[in-house]
Amino acid sequence: MAKTAVSEIELSSDSMNVTASSLSSSSAYRIVTNTGTMWVLGIPVTEYVIEGKYYYNSDGVTSVIYTKAYVSHNYNPAVVTDKVWESGYVSNKKYYGDAMFYYKIGLGSIGLGQLGNVYIGVVGNKNGVESGYFYTK
Repeated sequence: MAKTAVSEIELSSDSMNVTASSLSSSSAYRIVTNTGTMWVLGIPVTEYVIEGKYYYNSDGVTSVIYTKAYVSHNYNPAVVTDKVWESGYVSNKKYYGDAMFYYKIGLGSIGLGQLGNVYIGVVGNKNGVESGYFYTK
């Protein structure tokens, strides 16, 4: 089995303020993302994204709106990826989004043998993205 090399980790964030007519004041939220590409033998195989949206104020993150993780590009149809879990939570006034996928050899949605796991995450604060990670096991 070939070892996988992880590179091309990309962190980004975006922010926007919204005002809803049913609220007495505006609600500020941020969207943070982390993108990671899995490489095998110098060839890109799959690109993964985790995205989180959360409310924040001057003190920090207050609550999670959503967390989603997905495969944004599969360069090799012989590699099948399934999401095992994704989660988002607030701790110490920061947003934490985490996800795990597993990948296997196969075609279409049928995989013949699991090769390993992919882990991706992003951390956001009141200013946007703070850090992120992406690795395989």
